[in-house]
Amino acid sequence: MQEIRYHLRFISHGTGADATALQERFNWCDVYIPEIANWTPEFIAKIDEVTRGVISFEEFIGTCVAERGRIPGSYHYNFYTMLSNSKKPLLILERPYEKGTQTRKTSLALLSKMRTTFRAGRCEEALDAAGQYVAIQVRNIIAREEYILDGYESRICEKIRSIPHLREKSSVSVFQSIGAGHTALLHELKRRLSKQLTAEWFRMPLIYSPLEEAQRRLRFLGERPNRSALIRIVLSRLALEYYASRNISDAILDQKVRALSMRISEQQFLEMGAFAGSHTNCPVDQLFHSVGVDL
Repeated sequence: MQEIRYHLRFISHGTGADATALQERFNWCDVYIPEIANWTPEFIAKIDEVTRGVISFEEFIGTCVAERGRIPGSYHYNFYTMLSNSKKPLLILERPYEKGTQTRKTSLALLSKMRTTFRAGRCEEALDAAGQYVAIQVRNIIAREEYILDGYESRICEKIRSIPHLREKSSVSVFQSIGAGHTALLHELKRRLSKQLTAEWFRMPLIYSPLEEAQRRLRFLGERPNRSALIRIVLSRLALEYYASRNISDAILDQKVRALSMRISEQQFLEMGAFAGSHTNCPVDQLFHSVGVDL
């Protein structure tokens, strides 16, 4: 009887080092399960081609990856470097991209409302949108994890059976990497797989963004985000506007955004909103400057 050993690594998508840290486990495994959410068949076909060496890394990164992921040393650049020409069997367990679903439309609408109402000086509406966004994102995360877990073992076994040299092995190793926000997967997989499963974290202690923290408190503790938490979420989304276009690594970006959101008081938040309402299309850094905070 064939033995299947599973290893789960919870990761950050912050720096190139986070991707490089996957290399040893990646080299060792027989089947790799990457975290690729909201995929399209066309994108997966290109992933398959670059992994098999049918197309070059340069062609793939230049046509299939967003601009920030093309920066040498970034997480996605190093991640796809690892996959390139590796010939490693990949298994995608995530659900595909679903254009135009009501949940997706609602999520995008709430993100937009959070921004536009704050920019218009309507701070309370922005906080309300943030609270709704947290709730719908928790539902999205749960649905995503349920999709991954649905037929988990059978889909992996089917993949192994489809590859002749793995079908004949007495022991097969499966390696899965996924974001550190999905720790609920571990509890269910431990229940199912028992001693066949090992797990590790990319670093401890885990530090979550204001949004991630609010989501986890709501999901696992049943705590709805309080006013202070909602303010941090709105501010962090605002700060992302400024930093995201400046080629800063995601890890440093997360640290900067979290630190900024913690430094600003409720009174400063309200003053920023009032300033935004009276200065249409004001640059983000000027909004923060209006309360004496430099980005």
